Amino acid sequence: NHSPHMSVTANALDFAKRLTKETIIKYSGTDLEKKIQEACSNKPWNASNTMLNELAQYTFNFQDYAVVMQNIWKRLNESPRNWRIVYKSLVLLDHLLKNGNERVIEESRDHMQQIRSLNSFNYRSDNVDHGINVRTKAKAIVELLNSREQIAEEREKAKAHRAKFGGSIGGGGGGGGMGRMGGIA
Repeated sequence: NHSPHMSVTANALDFAKRLTKETIIKYSGTDLEKKIQEACSNKPWNASNTMLNELAQYTFNFQDYAVVMQNIWKRLNESPRNWRIVYKSLVLLDHLLKNGNERVIEESRDHMQQIRSLNSFNYRSDNVDHGINVRTKAKAIVELLNSREQIAEEREKAKAHRAKFGGSIGGGGGGGGMGRMGGIA
């Protein structure tokens, strides 16, 4: 026989176990997943170029490539109030188009509708249009994806930049097309 207190205690314990498991899953994950989460966080600062270059390097590994791209597509579907996550995912995608595995280009073309839909992204708070950052970046990526010449040119520029600042994808700073805060305060 179970007393009513036992079932309440058992339910509370069950709930606590479930919550703990979800928290562990959320905060664990591979180093790669943590880096993507950091690069595309909701914090009011941008990912460093070093971080973006590191993530670009991951796209040259078959399994890591899939993790990076799945995370980008998932984050582009965040709710408008998480506009920073959407914006930073576009910044990462833009960086990968120019510095990552060439497969990023074809996969992004396959997701063109998802990217294009962000041209009408809207989020306002305190009379500030935060959606403009997302709309501008999405439009630039769509234009880039529609021009084979422009992609080839941007990839060449990125390659030259890497050569100038240390040779590997992980070398150098600059690039990215964003100012100090990138307008995401």
